[in-house]
Amino acid sequence: MQAGERLKPAAPAATDSSVSVLPPAGQPVRMFSREDIELIKDTICRGASDAQLRMFLEVCRRTGLDPFLKEVWYVAEKNLIMAGRDGYLRIANQHAAFDGIETRVERDERGVPIKAVCTVWRKDRNHPTISEAYYSEYKKAASVWQQYPSAMISKVAEVLALKRSFAINGVVTEEEIGSEEPATPRAAAAPVVLAPEDSLHVLEMWRQIKGSELERPNGSIKDVCEIFAKLKARLIELEGEAGQAEYYRVLKQYGKVEHANQLRQRAAQSASLHLFHAIRQAESRIEPPPAEQEAEP
Repeated sequence: MQAGERLKPAAPAATDSSVSVLPPAGQPVRMFSREDIELIKDTICRGASDAQLRMFLEVCRRTGLDPFLKEVWYVAEKNLIMAGRDGYLRIANQHAAFDGIETRVERDERGVPIKAVCTVWRKDRNHPTISEAYYSEYKKAASVWQQYPSAMISKVAEVLALKRSFAINGVVTEEEIGSEEPATPRAAAAPVVLAPEDSLHVLEMWRQIKGSELERPNGSIKDVCEIFAKLKARLIELEGEAGQAEYYRVLKQYGKVEHANQLRQRAAQSASLHLFHAIRQAESRIEPPPAEQEAEP
């Protein structure tokens, strides 16, 4: 969607029992199956306590946000339930009162965004909800912000306006938190406890990361260095200096070392699994914006 283009509400989608949707008023919210809850606990809410997991599931039920579509997730190291703009937009599109959304970006003489302004209309209100997001307050070191500054600050303004228009509570987006402080290490996440059967899983993950067979059945020092170099590069690509700080924190947490080639075998497996989950979590929080489409005549 181009800046300034007003998006009209889409026609209501047919209800699919396999996907969590926000139901009409008075109808029960979809319940998660036992298998769904186990999957959420092992992936999306990895590291959450039982109480935190119950809270996460309740927020999903009440808001209609779908964790399997990456609309909502749990961040263990921050103890936060976070959501994405696309989930908020789906909630708005399914609301009978939604009457459109428009976002525009103001830029300086160099083309750098100054702020994004989002306007949301509802049929049952006389005045629209208007939210502003200043680039200087929300910009981050992540590569996606460097490559798509206008699209990312637009997402912030849209999140603020949609939440206010449709009273979406209990969740926060990473963009709303504001400017990050990359030099400050994160709070330690729950450490990975490697079960005996996990070793085979880790070795298969190593082969996939390396893109070829390992030099030794349990990985050589060269294998470990190559794998950790790729994990580090991906984490930095996603989170900038914060990702680099997290990488070195994990090395110290599992091996009390400064470099991956100093890790013992089991520590290397545990640390790599921790980094792999951190990358997956970061990827779910930061997704490239869709390509802009031409406005309809």
